[in-house]
Formats: sequence, C-alpha cells, structure tokens
Amino acid sequence: MYKRSSKVLLVWTVAFFVSLVVFNNLADYGSNYGFVGHVLKMDTTFPENRAMWRAFERTRRKRRWLVNNLQRALRPTQPLGLRCAT
Repeated sequence: MYKRSSKVLLVWTVAFFVSLVVFNNLADYGSNYGFVGHVLKMDTTFPENRAMWRAFERTRRKRRWLVNNLQRALRPTQPLGLRCAT
C-alpha cells in the first residue's frame, strides 16, 4: 500500500514541477530566451576550454536552426516540407 502511494505521490510531484517550469517558460519568455542564448554562447567558460568549438557565436541563426531541427525530430508525424510555427 505504501509503495503504491509513494509512487503516485512521486508522479504527482514531478508533474507539478514540470507544470511550474512550463508556466515559467511561457509567462517570462524574454528572460528564458536570453538565458538560452547565454548558455549557447558558452561565454562564461574558460577561454582555453576544449569544448569551445560547440559555442554558438552567431546565436540567432544557429538557435533558429537548432529549434527547427529539434521540433522536426520531436514531431515525426509532421511532413518534412512544412515549417514549425515558433
């Protein structure tokens, strides 16, 4: 009985947390957009970092490419010729 109740409680807790994250991303889109751009630029890492080749310096173009391809990958039923509305 307790095992099942704890599983249900865990699922509800995770669902509540995810709904808070989604609400925050939708309600404060500008700051989230800036944060994602800051992360993709990797401008707070050390300059001699070997992973700097992954940094997106021209973030707008590459971010658009990244978002479009992620949406295409996550929507397998979408025809390839149509663009996702973002």
